[in-house]
Amino acid sequence: MPVYGGKCDTCGKNYDYNVSIKCRNDSSTCPHCGASGNRDVEYELNTMSDFNETCKDHERWSWSMGVNRQDIPEMTRKYPGSEYHPITGQLKIKNRNHKLRELKRRDMVEYS
Repeated sequence: MPVYGGKCDTCGKNYDYNVSIKCRNDSSTCPHCGASGNRDVEYELNTMSDFNETCKDHERWSWSMGVNRQDIPEMTRKYPGSEYHPITGQLKIKNRNHKLRELKRRDMVEYS
């Protein structure tokens, strides 16, 4: 079962608790004082050993903002600073903020 972090409403202490994913946002019992507590995502993130690693930039190639190979020179002029894969025409995305800027620049929106 996954481990989640909680914070007690009464004593204010943080603690870990195990519940199914379905119940992860339900209130839990504080092991320190027995009162009710709620999930504390900030505490969870701060206790994860790889959290800093997941926040780093991870470059990737975007198919959705890519172009045909023959259009790369034109699109590079239209959107200066864009880097396209020379064979596939995919746009290089550096991180989440870069992706959002490129979407806005191209009048595109992200659907989830």
